[in-house]
Amino acid sequence: MTASDSMGRGKSVPCQAIQVHGRLPADGTRGTHHLSDGPIGDTSPPGTQGGPKEDTCARQYIRPRPLWHPLPSHPMPATTPLTHETLVVLFLTLLAWVQYCTADTPTPDTGKTVVLTTATFDEATRGQKAFVAFKAPWCGHCKKLKPEWDQLAQDVDILVAEVDCTVEKTLCADQGVQGYPTIKWSDGYGWNKYTQARDYQALVAFVEEHMAHGCFDDETQCTVEEQQALDDARQLTPEDRAARLDALKQEKADAEKVFHDAVETLQAQYQTVQDTRQKTLDRAAKEESVLQYVQTHPQPPTPATTDL
Repeated sequence: MTASDSMGRGKSVPCQAIQVHGRLPADGTRGTHHLSDGPIGDTSPPGTQGGPKEDTCARQYIRPRPLWHPLPSHPMPATTPLTHETLVVLFLTLLAWVQYCTADTPTPDTGKTVVLTTATFDEATRGQKAFVAFKAPWCGHCKKLKPEWDQLAQDVDILVAEVDCTVEKTLCADQGVQGYPTIKWSDGYGWNKYTQARDYQALVAFVEEHMAHGCFDDETQCTVEEQQALDDARQLTPEDRAARLDALKQEKADAEKVFHDAVETLQAQYQTVQDTRQKTLDRAAKEESVLQYVQTHPQPPTPATTDL
């Protein structure tokens, strides 16, 4: 038998030439053990216990080199010393890696969209043409609106802003926000609820139609009706105008209340109609099942007879 048969090496060598390192014989000595000397750890003279060389080699289980092994007898190759240039390269590489790992993550650019709070809302929007979205972070429709809203802020020449209603609860309550997103717009002198489509094209079209350069920007562009309304308002005293503004505010609040009361009434009516409908369907379904069964089995089954 050859070493190539036992260990799968390409070159055939005599079996007795195979040496196993790192095993302790029974006498506790280290060193090289020849397979031809008998089983590892056997202290008997060679050939008296191990049998023929070929048999000994054949029944030895050649294990892979263990994790522990003695130092080799031949000297280790000398280690190449680090040069100054190598140390500089290693230092610069480490420095670049540290800078990369500790660099701040850039904040995503949301364009010109302004985030308003209770403290900044009035000052930021007073006398300004503005589009404001009142939102909640968890709102799916709000997330869908976000890219359209940011794009709108980039492309139009008015204030486009948003308010987080989970934080600015008082502001959102004052603005009558009851669902998300609620979009409101202003020509600079009052707020109105936006109720049209929320895609980019619809938003841009609305801005161009309702918040373009007009009468409040240049009175020479006012229509006859707009100019008449301005003249009538100027005939009022400041106190009268303030009182009229309060009355209009109350009028709008009353209109909202009438609307929501009607919706609640309709919802209650809907629930009543829905319950009545479901009860009718359930009753009809049960009776239908009975009739369908009897239609298929017009006679009752014959009782089974029992032999006594």
